[in-house]
Amino acid sequence: MNRSRAFTFLRADFSAENWLFKRLYDALFAILVYQIKKFAWVRPGSPAKAVAGEYGVSKEALSGSGRREDWVAGRRLLVYIARSWSEMTTGEIGKRLGRDPSMISRLYRDYEGQRERQREKRLSRLLSRRVQTHA
Repeated sequence: MNRSRAFTFLRADFSAENWLFKRLYDALFAILVYQIKKFAWVRPGSPAKAVAGEYGVSKEALSGSGRREDWVAGRRLLVYIARSWSEMTTGEIGKRLGRDPSMISRLYRDYEGQRERQREKRLSRLLSRRVQTHA
């Protein structure tokens, strides 16, 4: 085997490794993004905690089965925030709240019909302030 042919083979090998490295990097990056989203949902400055504080209910009430008006209103806002401000699907939100994706869609639609923009503004300021101070 002549020398130039050996180096060509070696170069092809490295490009295959680069392709594999890129695929591995992309997969790990996707996992990292997923974990960050998952962590962001449950950390102390999370949207769930902020919404619970806004309505004066516990985080457990937002994911519970009760139908008190303040609990349901909080759930509606939480679902709206999760779908609008993040890239979460109804299935992901449903898993975290213990609800069916069709129920999540209904809560989103109900809130959209009667949005509380003042609460949204307060939550937006509160959550962005927490992100800035905890970064």
